[in-house]
Amino acid sequence: MDLEQISQILNDIVYVRPSNNSNWSALFISSYISIAYIFAFVTSVLLAINKSESYSRFIVVRALSAKYILTGFLMMLIQLNAKTDAQIDASQHIYLAYALIDYVILRYIQRVHLLTSKYYNNIYFYAVIGLWINILIQLILWLKIGVFDFEYEFAWYNYTYSIISNLVTVSIIAIIFFDYAEMLFRHVVRKLNASAN
Repeated sequence: MDLEQISQILNDIVYVRPSNNSNWSALFISSYISIAYIFAFVTSVLLAINKSESYSRFIVVRALSAKYILTGFLMMLIQLNAKTDAQIDASQHIYLAYALIDYVILRYIQRVHLLTSKYYNNIYFYAVIGLWINILIQLILWLKIGVFDFEYEFAWYNYTYSIISNLVTVSIIAIIFFDYAEMLFRHVVRKLNASAN
């Protein structure tokens, strides 16, 4: 893969436009991430039904799943409906909406933990840090593109935003799944020890 192909992939990831049919487009990446969070949510619900899920992890996974499903749906609507240049320009305000959604989810997670949970799972801390990072970089991108119309100036920031945002999102879902894998491993070890005795 040469630098031109990498540059094209990054352009596909960063810019929302209806003609972008690449598997690396913002629409497809949002879809992949939403599917991963749906799977995490279903896993969390099943573990909660079996009384194996911690309340803290359930709150965080539920909130993050709702967030990524909602933001993925919004990205899909914009990508499918933005046809004219004016609509595409107006669609760049989605980054402000994303920052507000992230802030609401962050406050929800913190508030519920303060009111009802005495135990804070490690996913809680990763989610809080990740959400604050996303809020900050989304607000800066919204100011850059949506307010000051610096779409082509400071183009490096668009790439930086995309890389950091996707990295944070994928890192959080990976941490969730590693946590579930560790739970499963401990469960299997307990069962094996019980059957050996």
